[in-house]
Amino acid sequence: MDDQRQLDRVYSNPKFADLVNRRRRFAWILTLAVLGSFFSYLMIGIARPNWLAIPLYAGAATTIGYLLGAVLIAMAWISTGIYIRRANEEFDPLTEEILRESRK
Repeated sequence: MDDQRQLDRVYSNPKFADLVNRRRRFAWILTLAVLGSFFSYLMIGIARPNWLAIPLYAGAATTIGYLLGAVLIAMAWISTGIYIRRANEEFDPLTEEILRESRK
């Protein structure tokens, strides 16, 4: 029964609603950035495949398409790192504060 009361206090804390909204908004921004980039890459590949086939420099076997693909993969990793950093620096301390307050 005590666990349920603590859970009710967490849910009723205005900081909890703020945390949920901030975390959800940030996750959606990163998700849309990554998915938008991947979708754009696919649309370029469909609409103008010859652009992706342009070599990086004269005589190069590597094309702009390979470079952009690598950038997209790196961007996905970087966005994950950005989320982890913000979670560690902002979301986790706020979560701990909400839990501390709910135990009182």
